[in-house]
Amino acid sequence: MVKRILYFLGILSLYACSDSPVAEKPDNYFPLEDGLFWEYEVTNVEYSLTEVPKTESYFLKEKLSKLSDNEYKIEQFTKTNSSSTYALNATALLTKSANKIIRTDDGIARVILFSNPIEGLSWDENELNTLGEKIVNVTELKESFGTYNNTFQIIERKDSSLISKDCIYSVYADETGLIYKENTDIEYCQSSSECIGSGEIDSGFSYKTTLVNSGKE
Repeated sequence: MVKRILYFLGILSLYACSDSPVAEKPDNYFPLEDGLFWEYEVTNVEYSLTEVPKTESYFLKEKLSKLSDNEYKIEQFTKTNSSSTYALNATALLTKSANKIIRTDDGIARVILFSNPIEGLSWDENELNTLGEKIVNVTELKESFGTYNNTFQIIERKDSSLISKDCIYSVYADETGLIYKENTDIEYCQSSSECIGSGEIDSGFSYKTTLVNSGKE
């Protein structure tokens, strides 16, 4: 009888284990690990009423080197096209303090991200420097962007109408990091009723950074 009871209890324990929920892996929108790198294609277009648009494009690579548990050096490289060789352009410091990710370029520290972003979260990106207040906020958390399923956006401005577009925002993806950044300030054609709403650009600029490769070296 005792053996039968123990056997029955063992069966019950197996069912209990199989039904227990599996803990979800926490999202990681800014992986920090020695040797990680990101390659971006950068495109800058300037528009003018009197000239054809001027386009400049190049490739940007950033690589992490671990300095301590909470600090990483960023080496930034650039090259003019996909077949040329990267050259070191600048260095920066990345620090994780509590749940904040702080990036310091040329002695200027900016709070670029929070480790655990929530929808509607906002902060002053310039709270650690003297550049003046710059409020950004988290939106579209866990939404898709391009081929990435779990992303969110950090927005400073995102205004668009038939006559202008003014937006500054960044997109981060789970397990990847920064995948897209845009700074656009353009005025659309308003000289006639026919061109309003056509998307024809009169003046301004558009600066876009798009991830093309990432990994670990």
